[in-house]
Amino acid sequence: MSKSSLLQLLFQEQKTAYIVADSFYAVLDYDGERSLFNQTDDTSPTLLDLVPELMGCEDILQDILDGVLPRFQLENLNRGLPDEEIGYINLTVLRYSPEDIRAFLLVILSDMSEWTRIQQTLTQQHNDLRLLQQKLDETNQRLEFILQRYVPREVGNALLENRIVAELGGEVREITVLFADLR
Repeated sequence: MSKSSLLQLLFQEQKTAYIVADSFYAVLDYDGERSLFNQTDDTSPTLLDLVPELMGCEDILQDILDGVLPRFQLENLNRGLPDEEIGYINLTVLRYSPEDIRAFLLVILSDMSEWTRIQQTLTQQHNDLRLLQQKLDETNQRLEFILQRYVPREVGNALLENRIVAELGGEVREITVLFADLR
């Protein structure tokens, strides 16, 4: 297996891509998962064409080239994917100086869509559980209020502590009732 095909497999499996650009943002090399790059019809795209999220960050990119900043990272960038879904990309910019003569920008793109969707699902489920807990607490408070108001305290406490089980029932008795109006 050649090194090139091994790298292509790695890029594809890890959903990763890279761009090497000079100080004028001209792309010198790029490879990896093509869906991570912004789609452009330009035959010689610039760094900002392929990664428009870096527009406005030129000062930061220059600081990286000058060695002032070691890296710049943006996480979970929303990007529309070709299948019209929203993808989430992590973007890392590093200083790349292969021969210590001249510095270049190395931009690494990683597709984090699956991981981000799992995080969103877990957050949503956590929030749902908190809402259910609040509703359960409110229901328990209402039940406690009702039991304290309409049944003797000992019976209400026994019901809440599951010492006795409430059942429909009763007994049939013959009684006499006297209604009287005294004036």
